[in-house]
Amino acid sequence: MATQCVENCQAPPTDDDRVFDDEGTVSDPGDADATLTITADQDYVLDDNLEVGHLIIEGRLTFAAGSDITLTAKSIQVRDGEFAIGSLDEPYTGNAQIVLKGQSTDDSVGFNEDFLIGQNAIVNYGKVTFYGQTRQKMTRLLSAATKGSSSITVGEELDYEEGDKVVIMSTSYSQVAYDGLIVDSYDSETGKLTFTSSLRYYHFGDSESTATDLGVDIRAEVIQMKRNIVITHDRDVTDAIGCQIVTADFEEAAETEEDPPIQHAG
Repeated sequence: MATQCVENCQAPPTDDDRVFDDEGTVSDPGDADATLTITADQDYVLDDNLEVGHLIIEGRLTFAAGSDITLTAKSIQVRDGEFAIGSLDEPYTGNAQIVLKGQSTDDSVGFNEDFLIGQNAIVNYGKVTFYGQTRQKMTRLLSAATKGSSSITVGEELDYEEGDKVVIMSTSYSQVAYDGLIVDSYDSETGKLTFTSSLRYYHFGDSESTATDLGVDIRAEVIQMKRNIVITHDRDVTDAIGCQIVTADFEEAAETEEDPPIQHAG
């Protein structure tokens, strides 16, 4: 169930301000292909999964703190309104996923009839702020990793968790000789990082940086890819196309924290 503020709707609503929208809540609009408009006098807190056709935000939409929520739409237009997930003081702790399900045959969306940018898009000319959890983004390989191995050595006391997605960048002449892996376990005392599958390539690593001798550190970069706020495209839909995000900086630029990943975009 989603809740709606009925007064003072541009300020963060308190529990006393919220009432249930029995005519068709944000979490259950009744039609997964319908256009849902959050008007300028409405402030919605989404605390369940939502699937609509097109979502137009003229008021305010936020995700309930700590919830695991998937918002699915063909397009999302933020028109002088606000779309917020978490805040600078209280980053989002749940898992938020925005899935764009548009197709090339859908009507184009944009800022106005003279400025259309296509389908399957988030179009912002209001305010969008996403604040996710801070993660250790990158570390270096501390010893060589061989092809066929299912573990590597990185630094101690890092924040790797089971299920994290990791990419080990190429250290060969081939730019595609990288490995994408899922973390099985991490020993914070030894720095041993174990994966659910084996490496396809060799990666150079060393306990000391090569920057002193070579002028650059050529040890493999180990990139943490998992974020708790994700923008992606539904690749299962017919005639799928990549998603896109367009923002117009008329007054204030849209903000994001911890670089929420954008997947399957074009």
